[in-house]
Amino acid sequence: MKVGVIGSGPIGLYAAHQLVKEGHSVTLFERASAVAGNVRSWGFVRLFSQLDLNVPTAVLATLEAQGCSVPALTEFITGDDFVAKVLEPLAEWLKASGKCELKLGCEVLGIGRGRFLKSDAIAATGDKRRIGKPFRVVFRDTASGKEAAEVGFQAMVDASGSYNAATGNRVGVGGLAAPGERDAEACGKLRRIIPDVKGADQQLVAGRRVAVIGTGYSAITCLRNLCDLAKQGGQGAPSEVFWLTRSPASKMPYSIMENDPLPQRSELAKFGNQFVNTSGNAENPWGSTKFEYVPAMAITAIEQESPDGCLRLALELGEDGDKERHIEVDALVSLTGFHPDKEMWSEIQVHMCYASDGPMKLASSLLAAKLAMEGDPAAAGDCLSQAAPGPQTLLNPEPDFYVLGMKSYGRNSTFLMRVGYEQVDLLMEQLKQDGSSN
Repeated sequence: MKVGVIGSGPIGLYAAHQLVKEGHSVTLFERASAVAGNVRSWGFVRLFSQLDLNVPTAVLATLEAQGCSVPALTEFITGDDFVAKVLEPLAEWLKASGKCELKLGCEVLGIGRGRFLKSDAIAATGDKRRIGKPFRVVFRDTASGKEAAEVGFQAMVDASGSYNAATGNRVGVGGLAAPGERDAEACGKLRRIIPDVKGADQQLVAGRRVAVIGTGYSAITCLRNLCDLAKQGGQGAPSEVFWLTRSPASKMPYSIMENDPLPQRSELAKFGNQFVNTSGNAENPWGSTKFEYVPAMAITAIEQESPDGCLRLALELGEDGDKERHIEVDALVSLTGFHPDKEMWSEIQVHMCYASDGPMKLASSLLAAKLAMEGDPAAAGDCLSQAAPGPQTLLNPEPDFYVLGMKSYGRNSTFLMRVGYEQVDLLMEQLKQDGSSN
């Protein structure tokens, strides 16, 4: 059958690989001009899990059969190496298969089902007319701006992820955009994708005051890189670094897991706590750059006198926000997580979780798993303890429409690449169970 796959990252490429192996015809849509556009945006970052957790066995077998030189499975490779040594060769295999068309530079704008409106043919009322009707995909060529439509898809897979500046969570109180936030982003002083401060983006921070907001591993990776620059000294070092978090002042931002199976992750967490312990000290291990940790804060406004001027951050401090402070910075790096772009689904029937913005069946399963593990703090905080739930959790009210990968987790930040691969395997199981592969 003809299947549309949106997104040519690790999960989208694996889905296409498995579908082609089963004899299906695949059209792969990618907004970027080259495969794995999202991965390329953090290509300088080194993965903190070994390659064997990030490449499925079936893909390894395909690449080895093609004579590709794949890094050792025990290596911790960068995003750039992942693209060059795994994802690009896999895309070349897909193109050579004759069963997969790669539409690069094609942004999917919307998905429809036959001539049905969203409110038509509701399965919960016993109406089965949507089953078997072809999907229509409207997309835009990002180079020319020209829009077009393609029809005839018997199944659709959205594996486009949510790692994008447009879907980065806002920095204001309660998740809203703070007044002035849009202007700060428009002039390039607010970034939502981890910057390469030791490379292509060093001018963003060299000799400048920088604030980093967030407590995820992207945030602490950025902070560690800033500390490395400070330790080196010279003109490339930032003059001042603020780490802004919502974490209570009474506890460390990271819990350290004993015998963490991902030692690089553990080292990042330890570094974050070390940063807190040395914050504000006259002497720190990172040279003359001043570092400060600001917990229990919320940004109420971002002020800027001119596009070239500094950002003045208005903060509420404390659990009740009863204190105020203003900080002036030249750059604000917001690494506060992401939420899915649901616009392309707006005219088909997808049941969304009101809390996570993920598809409801999977969101319910993730919440149940979280509650079940609350008695085991180590398990509850460890993404490696996850496994993809059964194939039923992939189903939506819209028949034959699937959301896989990071986007399927909505705002939940515990997604692991391995789980996305397991979702693909469950998808193939579901297609066979439905008889759709015949």
